[in-house]
Amino acid sequence: MFNLQGQHDNAQPKTLSRYAGPPVVGVAGGAGSVQKGDTIGIDFERGVVIHEGREYHFPALPKEVLAILNDGGLIPHVKKQLGKA
Repeated sequence: MFNLQGQHDNAQPKTLSRYAGPPVVGVAGGAGSVQKGDTIGIDFERGVVIHEGREYHFPALPKEVLAILNDGGLIPHVKKQLGKA
């Protein structure tokens, strides 16, 4: 799970700033409750945004897209696939 402060719950920390920006997800009813400085958790595998104990659901990302994110972006992912990482 990522949060918008750049933490990732896997062993190796990942920051959303390594990407062109955070992946865009749309959730119904969640945006109105978010205030500047709030921490928002995003679980791309489950398709859940977590804010103040509430869960907002969106379509989970496909495993291929998750692999690109976990590898640090498209270029590092392609290098890894080609054995050049």
